[in-house]
Amino acid sequence: VQGLRFDLDRASMILRVDAPAGAFTESEINTRRDPRRPEPLNQTAVMLNYDFAWWNRPGRASSRGIFMEAVAGGRWGHVVHGYVVSDSPGQRSAQRLDTFWRLDRPERMDSITLGDTITSTGGWSRPVRFAGLRWGRNFHLQHGFVTQPMLTLSGETALPSTVDVLVNNARRWSVPVEPGPFSIRDVVPLSGAGRINLVVRDILGRESVTTVDTYSSTRLLKPGLIDYSFEVGAIREWSGTQTRYGDGFAALSWRAGLDRDLTLEARGELQADRQAAGVDLAAVVAGALTSRAALAASRGNVQGTGGQGAFAALGVERQATAGSFSVQWQRASAGFAPMGEVASATAPAQRLRQQVFGSVSFRPAPPWGVSLAAAYQVRGNGERSGVATLTLFGPAGPGFLLLSLTRPLGNGGVTSGGEGGNQVLLSLSVPLGNKVYASGSADFRAHHATRVRAGASHPAPEGPGFGWQVEASDDPQHAARGTLHMNAERIKTSVDLATDSRSEVSARLGLRGTLGWLNGTVFAARPVGAGSVVLVEVPDVPGVIVRRSNQPVATTNAAGRAVITGVTPWFPTRIELDPVDLPLDLEIREVSREVLPYARSGMVLRFDVRRTRQALLVLHRAPGVAVPEGAEVILRPQDIATQVGLRGEAWLTDLQERDQRVEVRWSTSRCELTLPPLDPQDLVPTLGPLACNSP
Repeated sequence: VQGLRFDLDRASMILRVDAPAGAFTESEINTRRDPRRPEPLNQTAVMLNYDFAWWNRPGRASSRGIFMEAVAGGRWGHVVHGYVVSDSPGQRSAQRLDTFWRLDRPERMDSITLGDTITSTGGWSRPVRFAGLRWGRNFHLQHGFVTQPMLTLSGETALPSTVDVLVNNARRWSVPVEPGPFSIRDVVPLSGAGRINLVVRDILGRESVTTVDTYSSTRLLKPGLIDYSFEVGAIREWSGTQTRYGDGFAALSWRAGLDRDLTLEARGELQADRQAAGVDLAAVVAGALTSRAALAASRGNVQGTGGQGAFAALGVERQATAGSFSVQWQRASAGFAPMGEVASATAPAQRLRQQVFGSVSFRPAPPWGVSLAAAYQVRGNGERSGVATLTLFGPAGPGFLLLSLTRPLGNGGVTSGGEGGNQVLLSLSVPLGNKVYASGSADFRAHHATRVRAGASHPAPEGPGFGWQVEASDDPQHAARGTLHMNAERIKTSVDLATDSRSEVSARLGLRGTLGWLNGTVFAARPVGAGSVVLVEVPDVPGVIVRRSNQPVATTNAAGRAVITGVTPWFPTRIELDPVDLPLDLEIREVSREVLPYARSGMVLRFDVRRTRQALLVLHRAPGVAVPEGAEVILRPQDIATQVGLRGEAWLTDLQERDQRVEVRWSTSRCELTLPPLDPQDLVPTLGPLACNSP
């Protein structure tokens, strides 16, 4: 071994070996945890989500509408069918929304959708609604899975040490290491620019610090990781009042991390009258910023005129605590046809030919910050439009102040009708305590009257409770408004009243919720939405508050059941019982469980409880003399043992109603006695003092 030194003391026959730290076996530390897998407790759930609205305006007949979504889900996936019905004066309509089946496979991190869905986009294409099959990667199915490149930190120590990893001065990990070289793998850097400090402190208190500057981007995939999406079906042409399916197509996207600083994406699209293909490259340049470049080409006869076109895009961005900036540019030739374009004589004129976007933000006087953003675009008919916004933001006492100046660009400025023009917006929000927030704003707009608004709000809780919002304005159309939100166990209700300067009142009523069936239980609850539902069972124990991630969300009914809605699929969620609400004669092994539900399905979470008779027993071995502390009390014939505490007191559980025998032992003494009958009305009686005389 290079650098090894040794010394033999022949008198004492002691061999002293001095070896460099690199001669020891390397210690490997992996900071990544294995992702959670779904628990095998999921049950098939059948649900109907509904959202009903009724509104009335002065001088008009009332209108009403309802959105309904039927859902059935379990381990086999979930089926969804949406529908909306509206009834307005002179117009009635019914429209089917999305109908699809989806299967999530967390072990493979992919999802299969059959029915109505949306295509992936890539760096140059656009999302399109279609009906058919989509099969693609879904990294969200494994909570905590990191897609961006990770780091490996290395060092060495000659003595047993503790290694702390600080990311932007916040400690992320602290691990002990043995003498020798060590490496900490799978360290996740912050997105953008960051600094990692590796602090090594040995057993003698000596400390060394190694600093590593990093730059990471969510645009990148870690080396070897592949993302993909395959789609085939018919493009959906939805006008809002009717649905029809048009051209068939097939598309494939493939994205891979080539190395730590380079990710490549390719996509191809095939239709009868159009074909397109392109690539998108993202890279970290000089360890300081992210750049991207995209190239694509299309050909076809979508508009009946034939032709081909090209698309190009370039971008560069940097994110950092001190400041960030982004510049994005894209351009398409006249013949480049985007996917999903409907055959129309005006479609080529509406195509986006060129678009430029830029933004910069920094903090010249922290915590105050400044941001500037501008966007500009040109369409096929030559129409030019854009907007630039300068924003100043920061704290103002206990509140937050925002001042923005907006100016239109191109021919998107002031029109003959007085629309558009420069705008100045000043807003202030202040927390007042007890979750009450006040806000106000002043809107100065060219060719318009200045509008001033003031309001206050109190958000509704996650569980049962109330929320409200009030607002006043000098706008004649919206002089005042008040909204009341009510969350009950089985429904969400909102009432909205608004008045104009003529004191004419408009009203709106909203009702939202879910009707469902899970594990033989029919329930009505607040809306489940796109989440999952958990049925909590505390058998025959009513009135127990159930919390989700420390927030009270439900209370058990007379049967001891509570429905928890809106649980995020594939995300570990902690469900807790409040032990204060449990009866004193109840024993429960655990009051907190973590669940990981399947998407849009149900889970039954049962907390096993057991009722038991309990009592406080007071024992005296002589009048006024308590049995000594530590004496053992044994229930017969249950053979349940406990110990005597202060003042000769012992807490007994699992008592018989009558003829309960007790044996007491301490040092060389013992006694036996039969407890008096327990009063069924007294849940926690005190028995004694009872004489415990050693025979």
